Amino acid sequence: MAYRSTPDYKYRIIWYLLAVLLLLGIVFGSLWHDPPKIIFSFKFADKLMHITAYLLLMLWYVQLIYSFLARLLLAIAFIALGVSLEYFQALGGVRFFDWYDATANGIGVLIALSLGFTRAENLILWFENKFLLKNRM
Repeated sequence: MAYRSTPDYKYRIIWYLLAVLLLLGIVFGSLWHDPPKIIFSFKFADKLMHITAYLLLMLWYVQLIYSFLARLLLAIAFIALGVSLEYFQALGGVRFFDWYDATANGIGVLIALSLGFTRAENLILWFENKFLLKNRM
């Protein structure tokens, strides 16, 4: 596999700040004593929320990091984070550990990791070029 460098984003600091905010949002939302309310209701709505949160988190980082090894290590770290946060929820006494939630987190991470092999890895670059750098010379 050939080495590819991460694109030279013009708003790199903003994209990395948003990445950190996504990560902190997941940690905060997972450990807060009152879980986020789900506005839609069907059998596996909670699991869909877990998949979506971790998919968005990993997909964001996939766009910032082009090294496959770094992406793989990050995926492992995010899966471990998902399991750890479930464990910490159980320690709080208000919420409980749920292997299905941890599995949904991991599924989201793996979907996003696989999207790193598609054009989805360039969504931020596309957005920057289409909307933010449109009128610049």
